[in-house]
Amino acid sequence: MASSLYRTITDRATPESVMLVGMLVVSSYMLVESFAFSYQVAIFPRFTAIATICGVLLLLARGYLPESIRNAVDDSGSMFDYEEDELVESEEAVTSRAERDGEHGDASPHAERQQAILVGLLAGYGVVGYAIGLVLATPLFVIAYSALFGIRKRIAAVLLGVAITIALSFDYILPVDLMQGGL
Repeated sequence: MASSLYRTITDRATPESVMLVGMLVVSSYMLVESFAFSYQVAIFPRFTAIATICGVLLLLARGYLPESIRNAVDDSGSMFDYEEDELVESEEAVTSRAERDGEHGDASPHAERQQAILVGLLAGYGVVGYAIGLVLATPLFVIAYSALFGIRKRIAAVLLGVAITIALSFDYILPVDLMQGGL
């Protein structure tokens, strides 16, 4: 029975499901902790947590939903399914850059590998954000994401500016100091 349970878990533990369960845990924690705030301060975290929990539960249970609801929830595409365009460097450019840098990696990683990298980046963002503060962790995340996914430098610079602006705006608006970490 234990090996059957282990096999079931390993078969279903895709990078997407691991990320969804992680989001469920973090949103649930955010919802519970929001009750320690005053009503006005708690509105945004509660709304965000409840919306995230509902969305994650729909995604996790999409295989058990009636077909009409499943069609609305289940998207045939993936965040990693994209056409070659001006945002992402061509495969040849990534390969030549990797060869110049002395890296020997797969030039065209599979979607599962990309999902695992993204999950790792998001987990790292959470840990680093907790350690040094979300405002300081945000540029590090954008730089790492842009480098790992081959985003063109101009687009990465724009994303970096937008991310810093958003992080500073949240720091200004929210009654929590996002500049300082928990350590």
